[in-house]
Amino acid sequence: MRSVVMMIFAITVVGCAARPATPQAAARRHAANLAAAADSGYRVIARDGRTIYCPTRAPVGSHLETCLTEREWEQEQMSVFNWRVFNAPEPFTVATREGY
Repeated sequence: MRSVVMMIFAITVVGCAARPATPQAAARRHAANLAAAADSGYRVIARDGRTIYCPTRAPVGSHLETCLTEREWEQEQMSVFNWRVFNAPEPFTVATREGY
């Protein structure tokens, strides 16, 4: 009996944690992606109800254009962000600024 109660509790917790994003949050994230893509040099194409991000220039050494879905584009941006954070030099502090 105790294991059944624990199982029901675990399923309830997992179900509550996996709530989908609200439509307003999804719309804000989509708008932010469109603005960031325009700043990053990507061409945004709406095709079959999906948004596709295509670079305006082909990668170095390639003549092929590789377009990304919105999810792939978000994952690529997050990996770039993580790389910059983990490979950043020492953080800037006031103590290191001389002459100011």
